[in-house]
Amino acid sequence: MYAIEKDVFYGHDSNEKQVADIYHPKSGKNFPVVLFIHGGGWKVGSKEMFQEYGPYFAKNGFFAVSIDYRLSTPENPTWPKVKDDVNQALTWIVEDAPLKWNIDVDNICVIGESCGAQLAVLLSLEHRFKDRIKAIIGVYGVYNVEGWWHHTHRTREDDPVGDFIGGSPEELPNEYDNSSPSDRLKKVLPESFKKIPFFLLWGDEDDVVPPIQSYKFAQQLLTLGNEVETFVLPESGHYWFSVLPWLDGGRLTDYPNDIAAPKLLSYLEEKLLKQNIVDS
Repeated sequence: MYAIEKDVFYGHDSNEKQVADIYHPKSGKNFPVVLFIHGGGWKVGSKEMFQEYGPYFAKNGFFAVSIDYRLSTPENPTWPKVKDDVNQALTWIVEDAPLKWNIDVDNICVIGESCGAQLAVLLSLEHRFKDRIKAIIGVYGVYNVEGWWHHTHRTREDDPVGDFIGGSPEELPNEYDNSSPSDRLKKVLPESFKKIPFFLLWGDEDDVVPPIQSYKFAQQLLTLGNEVETFVLPESGHYWFSVLPWLDGGRLTDYPNDIAAPKLLSYLEEKLLKQNIVDS
């Protein structure tokens, strides 16, 4: 049995986007935490996109949190403020959530989808969460922000990256560098980051975020010494991992989630539940 708590405020100011949906077991203690960060090109999307995965993990012994964060528009870029949102969400999980729920704040996995994967990786580089994040799962992620800017300018009419950053790579090179996981990993990294295992999933027919983004990022992590597991979904593109109101699919019974979901559960049981048993 599990419970759902909607629109729980995790923020510290008046930002209406600093809310989360929580899915947790009704009984038990010391639950590992799974934090979901949705995709949508930093301009659309919501915490409700994980309305299937939240209950799935809660029924299997995890404290699942799906967050909203501020979204960009052409007139209102959200970098780097959006980083503050996800940092605040995890700070709330670590500092405030244990006052109400019995959770293990030293046993956390962050799951990011598409641009949410970019935010998940940046979150794992924060010193304040040193040794708390035990795994990162990235699903068809944006890991090279400038690379995705060039791809979107060849393939679509809008400019999600430019709207997010506030300009082009030529105009704001430092912001592209600071927001891009692949560039951040070229700098001096905390030793705690190299201990984090990564599980990267993507579809082999993704024309929204090219599979080469995930492949190159996996190779970069392996070079650093991180443990990396990859899972390529055949005949799969983008938008299959979560529920989107304007698209069919995204359910756990739909392909390829029917294959990916058990794989993810097994991975989290190994990385978080196993850790929970050892530490107890």
